[in-house]
Amino acid sequence: KKLKGHTGFVNSCDSARRGPQMITSASDDCTIKIWDPRKRGGDAVTTFNNNFQVMAVCFNDTADQVITGGLDNEIKVFTYILNSLSIISIIVKLNLSDLGFT
Repeated sequence: KKLKGHTGFVNSCDSARRGPQMITSASDDCTIKIWDPRKRGGDAVTTFNNNFQVMAVCFNDTADQVITGGLDNEIKVFTYILNSLSIISIIVKLNLSDLGFT
């Protein structure tokens, strides 16, 4: 199924591990989109705007928040159910895979 809506390169995407089937994506068009692949039409169900390109995105463990990192040098947490944003200024932990990628 094709999901359409970004106007720039998609830099990252992730799927929810728990809860409803959701996909999130981050793009050079300065947006983060949340998709429900069960819905017809392939359009995003939620879009968050950013001032700079977004390079990385993932769901939290309960899939009610989306965490992003972009060229604005900030890690942001979007609670998409409440349509709200929190900016994390203190990073206390990072996780790398065996290949060195997050």
